Amino acid sequence: MHGRVLVFAERPSCVALTQTVDQLRHRLAPDAVLETAALVLRSRYGPSPNWWAWSITDAHVIFPWDYVEPGVNARAMPDLQEVHSS
Repeated sequence: MHGRVLVFAERPSCVALTQTVDQLRHRLAPDAVLETAALVLRSRYGPSPNWWAWSITDAHVIFPWDYVEPGVNARAMPDLQEVHSS
């Protein structure tokens, strides 16, 4: 792979994102730039991705496409104000 390579996760976990990046490194050309992105940054789960939309530290994240058990009180994510970078 050449150029900019972006690995995206909706919910980054240290293990999953790190393993994916490690598996891709041997397939990159010398000029490739590998970056990571996530919808939600969960800082307590390890290294931060290069790019993320929301920083969440105290709540379980439920996206609109996730199944929600009946009776679970879920709140909507706040409107996106900006994309952050590390």
